[in-house]
Amino acid sequence: MKFRVVVASQMAALAIPAQLTANEQKIESSQRSDFIVLDAPDISHTSKSFKSPATEGWFYTWMGVFAFLFCVAAFGPSIVHPERRLGPITPLVAAHGIVFFAWLLLFVAQTILASTNPAVHRRMGLWSAILAAALVLLGYQTTIAIGRRGYDLSGDVGVRSDPLAAIAFPLLDVFMFAVLFLAAYFYRHRSAIHKRLMLLAVTGALMPSPVAHLTGHFAFLRDKGFLTPLMLAIFLAAGAVHDRITFRRIHPVSLWIALAIFVVEKLCFAVVMPSAAWHAFAAWLIR
Repeated sequence: MKFRVVVASQMAALAIPAQLTANEQKIESSQRSDFIVLDAPDISHTSKSFKSPATEGWFYTWMGVFAFLFCVAAFGPSIVHPERRLGPITPLVAAHGIVFFAWLLLFVAQTILASTNPAVHRRMGLWSAILAAALVLLGYQTTIAIGRRGYDLSGDVGVRSDPLAAIAFPLLDVFMFAVLFLAAYFYRHRSAIHKRLMLLAVTGALMPSPVAHLTGHFAFLRDKGFLTPLMLAIFLAAGAVHDRITFRRIHPVSLWIALAIFVVEKLCFAVVMPSAAWHAFAAWLIR
């Protein structure tokens, strides 16, 4: 809505104090036949918010369910058919896997509770934080173990050619998950931001590893280099597509944070992984 404010200068003249100088009175008098017209900018769009419709929470629930099933499909083949495995599952890898899937299940539960029982959802936030901390710690330790061992136990990911370069990507994922989770916790009282950051913690930080395992396990996918970045881009774009369909515009978190994650991942792959500086740093990490 535009507001037109019309102020008659004659009214202003009545307010001229007696002590005005002669020059000021002359200027004021010369403006008596004028009107001051101020057009306020149209700010009606700012009243629109990303207030969730009744069914919006189900998008996050189904994204969590899909992520969980995708991870089962990605990690499961090397467990069910261990012919290509390079080693048995260690206690560290088992613990990491259990916490990983437990966190995904809790994510699904939290998306449901956020819509049905917000009070329980908030109380469960402590367990989310505990599992997230455990996931970061175990993810880091598992990645360092791969670097020290020199190969991935599942045989899905090509690590042997350059183990120091190979651990850059999973370490980046661990770091991004920690940052996104902490940011989501900080914005826990702003639902629109909180839930989008939590979704990106799943799609942007947790999905690269299962994508790499899925494309690396099956021979017919292994030589399709474009598949990994394409699948990651689809995961990252899901929130923006949902926003566009549901709200007819895209939330800044769904757009800019997702885009930043994609760019950082590409820079890690193209610039950081092959660099001598990273190899020196990685060698120091696994010493």
